[in-house]
Amino acid sequence: MKRQILIYLSLETLLYLCFLFMDLTGTGDSTLIKYAGVLLCLIFLLVCRHTDDSLLIFTALLFTAGADLFLLVIGRWYTAGVLLFCVVQVLYGIRLHNWNQKPSQLEWLLRILLPVLCFLFLYVLNGLTLLTAAASFYGVNLIINAVRSISFTGFGLSQRLFCIGLWLFLCCDICVAVHNITFGIHTIQNFAGFGMWLFYLPSQVLITLSCCIFLPMRRTL
Repeated sequence: MKRQILIYLSLETLLYLCFLFMDLTGTGDSTLIKYAGVLLCLIFLLVCRHTDDSLLIFTALLFTAGADLFLLVIGRWYTAGVLLFCVVQVLYGIRLHNWNQKPSQLEWLLRILLPVLCFLFLYVLNGLTLLTAAASFYGVNLIINAVRSISFTGFGLSQRLFCIGLWLFLCCDICVAVHNITFGIHTIQNFAGFGMWLFYLPSQVLITLSCCIFLPMRRTL
């Protein structure tokens, strides 16, 4: 397993450095290299792990690859891409639930109430569409998953990797939001555009690795 992980990390690092260099220097289109990094996560997990937990994350990565196909490769049907990312966050929430910590009533309330409040706010601003509604649901659940994952970091290396992966995922989406709302401010837009994949691929790599490094949980709640 150590050898496979080393090969996987070496390939991902090569792809990562390659598209970062291309994006920084403006030499060529890095789209397919970025997407190859996501697909490599799928391939690695398919080959290396066959547990219920890895199957759950493999399914989440399948939806992630589908979302990136729409949002990154094709560059169309953004609503479909965001809806697929909503499924990803639901699956991550299920994983956290499976780690022996029942979600509190407050968490369920936040997962339901906050998206509804976002929908109402968007409706008042005449900005409620399927895309903005999906983005609101996705954003709320990503934040809740990231915050909730912190409580598992004392359980083992797998849980810590997943937590860091979720927070990098969140950093990526903050960059996406900044990029989309700073029209005309080219310096900020360019930095945010670069930051998206600066955070995104490492997030997927760590989430993938969190299925392959298992240490016994020290405690249960």
